[in-house]
Formats: sequence, structure tokens, C-alpha cells
Amino acid sequence: NDAQKIEILKKYSTILYIKNNFDIIYEDIFGSQIRILQHLNGFPSENADSLIRFYEDKLSGSEYSYESYLEYLFRLNLIIKEGENIVISTLGSDFLKFLVLTNKRLDKPY
Repeated sequence: NDAQKIEILKKYSTILYIKNNFDIIYEDIFGSQIRILQHLNGFPSENADSLIRFYEDKLSGSEYSYESYLEYLFRLNLIIKEGENIVISTLGSDFLKFLVLTNKRLDKPY
């Protein structure tokens, strides 16, 4: 019936919206930021000071400050703060699943 068709179209459009956004994020994200998400996916939480090693390993001395590097992940809601700690969000976990399901490279540069 029409109500079911509308509901199916809503679900498809939601999926397409998420996929398109994840594709855009993937084009812009650094490989080291993906590694932060992977790391946080396996650990309950970290603080910003301990995550700097991902930045220093690849981008130290670049035009990007550590604050803007980490802020990118916060702005996209891939990571969130819990008290003084940083944890991966549900959206961040879903983004990692998307990367695996779509065979995206996890070892992007930087």
C-alpha cells in the first residue's frame, strides 16, 4: 500500500543520505584520524593528551594544529567528550563499519 511505499522510500533516502555523508567524510579525513577512531573503538576512552601521538606521528609541523585536527572529529560527531575523556560515538562506530563494508582503504596517508 501507499503508506508502506512511503516508509520504504524514507528508509532508502536515509540510507543514501548517510552513505553520501560518509563518502564525503572519507574523502576529507586523514588516515591518522581513522586510526584514532579504530583505537577508540577498542578502548573505552582516552584523553586528548594521549591521542596526540596519532597527530605527531604524521602531521607534526604541518599547517594543521592538533586542536583543529581533533576538532574535525568532534564537529562531525565521530568522537564525543565524556568528562575529561574522549570516546568514539555511535556515528563514529558506524563510520568504521561503513569503511569495512564498502572496502575503503583504512590506511590512508597522514
